[in-house]
Amino acid sequence: MRYLLFCCLTLLFSHASLAQGVEGDWYGLITVNDVDLSVVFHIKKDKEKGEYVTTVDSPDQSVFDIPTDETTISDNVVKFSAKSMFLSFKGEYSKRNDAITGSLMQGFNSKQIRLTRTPQEKKIVKRKQEPNDIPYISEEIKVKNRKDEIILAGTLTMPEDKEFSHAVILISGSGPQDRNSDMGIMNHRPFLVWADYLTRNGIAVIRYDERGVGGSTGDYSKVTSVGLSNDSEAIFEYVKSREDFKGVKVGFVGHSEGGMIAPMIAARNPEVDFVVLLAGPGVAVSELMLNQKYNFSKVGGLSDEDIEYDQMASKKVYAYIKAHPEQNEDEFYSGLSEIVKENVSDYPPSILGARTKEQMVDFELGVYTSPWFRYFIAYDPFLNLAQTECPLFALNGTLDLQVDNDMNLDGIKLAMEKGKNENYKLKSYEALNHLMQKAKTGAMAEYGQIEETVNEEVLTDVKDWILEL
Repeated sequence: MRYLLFCCLTLLFSHASLAQGVEGDWYGLITVNDVDLSVVFHIKKDKEKGEYVTTVDSPDQSVFDIPTDETTISDNVVKFSAKSMFLSFKGEYSKRNDAITGSLMQGFNSKQIRLTRTPQEKKIVKRKQEPNDIPYISEEIKVKNRKDEIILAGTLTMPEDKEFSHAVILISGSGPQDRNSDMGIMNHRPFLVWADYLTRNGIAVIRYDERGVGGSTGDYSKVTSVGLSNDSEAIFEYVKSREDFKGVKVGFVGHSEGGMIAPMIAARNPEVDFVVLLAGPGVAVSELMLNQKYNFSKVGGLSDEDIEYDQMASKKVYAYIKAHPEQNEDEFYSGLSEIVKENVSDYPPSILGARTKEQMVDFELGVYTSPWFRYFIAYDPFLNLAQTECPLFALNGTLDLQVDNDMNLDGIKLAMEKGKNENYKLKSYEALNHLMQKAKTGAMAEYGQIEETVNEEVLTDVKDWILEL
């Protein structure tokens, strides 16, 4: 699902006197635990107020358009702060180099950073499961999604001898992700590992940048799961149209939300030969998300009283969203605002964290009113799962705190029985987390600490199941 790190950068430039010298987009890298984390500052002038306003992106965490406060620019020195996040920046602008060099401090931690007009090359530390060589064909592809008029860029890998009978299209979880499903500061690229492993074992693999990411066009901020399914299906149609894939069985391996999207396509497209659901939803998403929040709250040490309040507040929001699927944006925002403001007014410090109540209201409304969330929280995968007639393999880990193992595998089983699809397999893996890593608690904080990117048993089981079809 969605990941937030480096203590949630929250920044906004206001007062500026350095004029056009600092206006524009600024790119920088912060090194955390030997991993480079990209940040982007967007500085624009507010014509009405005569001040400069900046938003910040943390692309590696799929976090965009974050605001800040208290900025001054004077004598080539740029300063800003985000008091709610205990964060501040001080840097010097060089007209000659057209760069800003300074330090970004959060709490007692200070990071040196150099901001430039163009993106900087990140240092990548390979995990053990990532390939050192590529003993197979790797082909760059571009595919047009004609329904939405966008171009999807990706990589096709296949055995060197081009002798293969099965092909897989990888679908990532929620949030804008590149073809490797790069997790940024967590320093894992699961789809790179999946593609390498499956291709070395005789299965062709297609992985692609989601719309608006990497080499793909389009606007991710405006898409819903339906649009994402159109993207995946466009890749599928492209693969099926290639002469070198004639007679090849082509299916999907989807992780998390990708495991929700794969059955959406299979239910409407009888040409899909198989689907593999890695921690895919099997119950209504509103129910899944309540369970996810409960799990994270427990592992995060919240009191039972605070968890109960958070659950109650979330239920109110989800119920309103599900009850108003067609409401126009203005009315929807107004109606939901009342609920969110009432909820936040009684939020305990453990839920507010470093945010003020006003900031929490803005944050929650930003999430809840997005097209993606409105569709996602109202979605129930049961119908499409029940209409999936092709072979299906659903697997999950007992330490998955995001998509609960028992709840969702049970839901998938019920859907298979309802649809009378007898060609399915369910498997639960002891002590694996949401990423299919061997874990201790399943908490997100462990993801980057674990050297393993994908558990070997899972890789082997999926490969064997596909090749046996």
